[in-house]
Amino acid sequence: MNKYVKTALYSFQQRLKERSQLFGRLLLITVLVQLFSQIFDSVSAEPNRLWYFMMTEIIMISTSPLVIEIMQDIRSQKILYHLMHPINYCTMKICEGMGAAFFRFSVLLIWGSLWVSFIHGHIPFTTLSLASSIIPALFGIFLYTLISIIIGLSSFWIRDVKTLLYMNLTATFCFGGLIVPISFYPPIMQTFCSFTPYPWILWLPATIFSGGSVSIGAFAAAIGWALLLLYATYSLFNLYRNRLITEGG
Repeated sequence: MNKYVKTALYSFQQRLKERSQLFGRLLLITVLVQLFSQIFDSVSAEPNRLWYFMMTEIIMISTSPLVIEIMQDIRSQKILYHLMHPINYCTMKICEGMGAAFFRFSVLLIWGSLWVSFIHGHIPFTTLSLASSIIPALFGIFLYTLISIIIGLSSFWIRDVKTLLYMNLTATFCFGGLIVPISFYPPIMQTFCSFTPYPWILWLPATIFSGGSVSIGAFAAAIGWALLLLYATYSLFNLYRNRLITEGG
């Protein structure tokens, strides 16, 4: 079996042992869905708005704290251990993050759907739309994982990347359409958001999941950002590795 596949499977299996963390995430999505259900009802929002919000929250809660992990690896020089082995550090982190996210996403999606169905009753998706939204959701997590790795690697040059971490979270919430779809934004903001990777992290999968439609151009933009972020991730890592070689570790 491929070593990177093993890494993803190991990360998936490790999440099975973290029952307290999983319970905390389940409790969080339960409280958030209940809270926003009352808010949306008070403003007479469309029934599928809660399903949209549920998906965006599940995507965010499913992600791993890779920024902190990579920053700690660089500061403790633990990353040097990985550089001496025939495995790419960035690819390993991507597999770790996606393996863990896949487990969390699966559990949270099942529980979230049951909970929303119980308190709301309205089910906006068919089996086909549900299945077709899973891949874009995982793809959105993949994009967020790449951004997290880039921020983590930048800690080699920037002493404290927590500011970048908070800025990335804020940008994801604002430009990704965390609470309401981007189509509700003013036209100028819609245009601005479309030139960032964040709508393809949250808005795209949540829109499909809640029964909405998206254009082929949205999928093309998501793929384009994935390629760009992959290039930036490995270029930054190679720059970091070359700097270590030049400075003698």
